[in-house]
Amino acid sequence: MKIYKYPSKSADKRVASIVNRGLDVKKKDLAYVTRILEDVRKNGDKALIQYARQFDSPRLTI
Repeated sequence: MKIYKYPSKSADKRVASIVNRGLDVKKKDLAYVTRILEDVRKNGDKALIQYARQFDSPRLTI
């Protein structure tokens, strides 16, 4: 972790770079997340548990 003392030029520069950066979300990533959200809306906890297993690997049951 980098620690900046504030106020200082280096801290001001770093804060500006964070605030001004773009989100840069790729269309394919957005489409993938959208499909997951739609599945969870449609299938509820069953889909949520499936994705938790896929991405987090816990063993969950209802």
